[in-house]
Amino acid sequence: QGKYRLLTQGRSEADCSPCPGGYYNPHLGQTNCTPCPKNNYCQTPGATDDSQKQPCEAGYECIEGASTPSPTDGVTGRVCPPGYYCPSGQDKQPCPQGKYRLQTQGRREAD
Repeated sequence: QGKYRLLTQGRSEADCSPCPGGYYNPHLGQTNCTPCPKNNYCQTPGATDDSQKQPCEAGYECIEGASTPSPTDGVTGRVCPPGYYCPSGQDKQPCPQGKYRLQTQGRREAD
């Protein structure tokens, strides 16, 4: 648990690699790890479940597999785009009718 192995001929547990930050593995005998769920980040390498997940920082959209509260790589997450706001640990929300937002990194509707 918390580890995986891609290659054959493993001789001991030392041949298994810990899941990187942003991932976890709750099962034995795996060849890959499970990404941290959307809207959260998992910082600790070698995690055996998602119980250590934390909500992503407001103003950021965590897509999946984030290892930091404010990812900007475009794969695991990004800055909240214009026209939206991103509350901590929640899906990005569009600005309501009659309102707009030109800047990135909106944290709440009032921004």
